[in-house]
Amino acid sequence: MKLLQKILGRTRGLRFPQEYLCLDADRHEGAPRWYRADGETVGPELTAAHLFVGYCPVLLALPGRLAPGDALRIVIATGALQPGDPVPRRPLAELRLRRMACTGELACFEALQGAHRFLPAFRQALIDHHNRWYQQRAGNVFLEGNRYRQVQIAYSLPRTISLITVGDAASCNLFPTDLHGSCGGEYLVSLRHGGMAGAQVQAAGRIHLANMAPAAYRTVYGLGKNHMQPPRAPEALPLGPLRSPQWGLPVPADAISGYELELLDSFDAGIHRLFRFRIRSQTVYARNAGTLAHVHNVYATWRYKNGGAGNYLLR
Repeated sequence: MKLLQKILGRTRGLRFPQEYLCLDADRHEGAPRWYRADGETVGPELTAAHLFVGYCPVLLALPGRLAPGDALRIVIATGALQPGDPVPRRPLAELRLRRMACTGELACFEALQGAHRFLPAFRQALIDHHNRWYQQRAGNVFLEGNRYRQVQIAYSLPRTISLITVGDAASCNLFPTDLHGSCGGEYLVSLRHGGMAGAQVQAAGRIHLANMAPAAYRTVYGLGKNHMQPPRAPEALPLGPLRSPQWGLPVPADAISGYELELLDSFDAGIHRLFRFRIRSQTVYARNAGTLAHVHNVYATWRYKNGGAGNYLLR
């Protein structure tokens, strides 16, 4: 069985050994661009306007003014398109979504279907088989059917990996998230609603969220286990000497910037609990240090085959 898994793994056509590849988002040029499709016409660009806040199901949030209807189609292209242009006949990728909720200034959409051309169809089929046969294991979130392709599309843009501090100066937890982002004066963070981390955030009502330098990628990934850990003494965590300006929450070592966030409300969607915060402060801790993010191997393989620079940080 392990031999079959190894053979199938090698036939998937992926360039890199890891499913997600870390990088410096500030130095990653030429990423695909996302647009709303209005029928057969290109609408406004959504690349920087949307937030990716869920993977089971795939959830996107964006300002309500940019998504006025109950259905949303996003087309993804390699170059710039202008409003009013015809939608490409064969876009690099596309997502079809439906409105599921509104919170504050944001409208949230659930993906129903996704398709991409990052890899040939037969390679995608092999990846689907590999996912179905080998990813249904205890403790793993299995992405059924088309959902795994939707996730590959979502991670064709670098998604910032940040560290959340919850607790106080005497006892706290520190864990990563890549499902988050700001809109206006509000901030949205998505966590597993069955995890200890989400329960700690709900109880505390406030957090510090730090964007991290790329050099910290191994440390940040290693903190993923803390989603299911209780608070502990700050000395047991990779925290630096800095404290957040208003609440004095410990700031991680290698943080480049941070937000103090006060909880407004929350709601559940799939396996996720989406927390809506008010931004209480925003601080720059280091300049020109880059920003840690990651992308999916499927996109990275497509980029490699098309001559795009990678500069990936392999764990």
